[in-house]
This record gives sequence, structure tokens and C-alpha cells, in this order.
Amino acid sequence: MRSPNSVDACTQCLTADADMASLDALQTFARSCLHRSGGPEALQGKIELVLEELLVNVFNYAYPRDCPGQVTLCCRCEADRLAFIIKDRGAAFDPLERATADTSLDIEQRPIGGLGIHLVRNMADSIVYERRDGFNVLTVTFSLSQ
Repeated sequence: MRSPNSVDACTQCLTADADMASLDALQTFARSCLHRSGGPEALQGKIELVLEELLVNVFNYAYPRDCPGQVTLCCRCEADRLAFIIKDRGAAFDPLERATADTSLDIEQRPIGGLGIHLVRNMADSIVYERRDGFNVLTVTFSLSQ
């Protein structure tokens, strides 16, 4: 795992192995970003839950099991919001293309999968995916004015 590095005055990034052993360090990095931004502590749980959901998907699905890769988590402070950018070189995958989970169905009737991205869509203020230069780039934004 690399030490966090600054991209510019408002952006810091941390690159780690794309596996569960890295989750704690990535979450600690995200907490420090929130603290540096001056954002409300009440936002911490929401950020942790959203990032865990997205990072675990990268850990489990981005790379073949026999060919582990890396994931980079960046945080960017903006005027009234905090953005987290997750980048990986895994297989192209846009989680926003998944159909919205139908939460009106009984649990036995629901297809497996899709609840994580449903949770992310409902907890983050915005989420944007793009495939850029061989990277999956997922940007999730949270308002700092709660």
C-alpha cells in the first residue's frame, strides 16, 4: 500500500491492493478526507457504507482471481461537497447500468444483486461512471451542508 499522495491542493489519493485486506486503510483514508474537509461527522457513516459497497465490488469482481490488481481512492474537496473517486484497471463495468432494484417485491421474489448500487444511489448526492484510459472511474459526491 502506498502512502497518500497529493494530486493538487484539493485532491489526495491512496492506491492499495484490490482486496479485503485493504478496506480498513482505504476507509481510514476516507475518514481523514472528511475531517480535513471540515464536513459534518454525521456524514462519516454514510460515506463509509457507500465506499465499502463500491470497494468490495472492485475487490470481488474487477480482476480475475489469479491476477490481483490495485484500486485507487481519491478524495477531492470542493466548495460545498466532498467527492470520492474510485479507479481500477479491471474489466469495464458500469454499475449504473444495472436495473434499479425493485424494493417493492418480497425478498423471496427479488433477483440476487443490485441492492448495493440501490443503496449507493440513495445515500450519495451524485454518482457518475466513466471508462477513461483503461480505467473504471466512479465518482461519488456528498454534500457537506447537511
